[in-house]
Amino acid sequence: MVMVAMPRMSIKEFLVLPEDDLVHELIHGEHVVNPPPSYGHERLVIELCAWFTKFCDTHNELRLLGSYSALRFG
Repeated sequence: MVMVAMPRMSIKEFLVLPEDDLVHELIHGEHVVNPPPSYGHERLVIELCAWFTKFCDTHNELRLLGSYSALRFG
């Protein structure tokens, strides 16, 4: 199997991509596209967050943090 190197995408190119319902990420110059999370996935995330929040409330040394998005320029 032959591997073909795809050209790297710049942040400038990434930021002008048209809007759609997919999840777009720029990872080390590679444009990665994934489908959005399903309703079931999102619902499960909410349920787990609620459960872990209650758990952390009774265990003072624990904290629940959300995910984050990061843009790095440079």
